[in-house]
Amino acid sequence: MKMRKQKEIADLYKKNNINVLDGFLPQLVAMPIFFAMW
Repeated sequence: MKMRKQKEIADLYKKNNINVLDGFLPQLVAMPIFFAMW
């Protein structure tokens, strides 16, 4: 499940330019870490 989530995020990065997601990036990075803690 965790691996699939990371793959989906990686696919998002490939589809969209990372620059487009610049505002989202910190939240996207923080979310998996957040879930890992719980």
